[in-house]
Amino acid sequence: MLSREDFGINLKEVFFYFLGKRLHFKVEGESMLPFLKEGDRVLIEPGRPQLGNVVVAKENLAPGHERLLIKTLSKIEGEKAHLKSLNPKGRNLSVPIESLIGELKVVF
Repeated sequence: MLSREDFGINLKEVFFYFLGKRLHFKVEGESMLPFLKEGDRVLIEPGRPQLGNVVVAKENLAPGHERLLIKTLSKIEGEKAHLKSLNPKGRNLSVPIESLIGELKVVF
């Protein structure tokens, strides 16, 4: 089970953020409740995430329109990444692997 304590702010991650090696996002929605709440802020390490980790990915809604998702990377199958919501009411989905932005490092 994910614990917020495992993703607390630490000096190393703040340093990486100021060096431009971390991305900053604000959480919207409820798909990762109870782990992440609306309004939480997260730092993401860009790159290819590991299975089972919390990731940020782009979902293309229409040409020129996309949104960011925060989900758990549950499986990679071919060119698809399968993403799982922690909230049972949230939706699970698959996105192209190149839509993965990075892996969660800090929640605040």
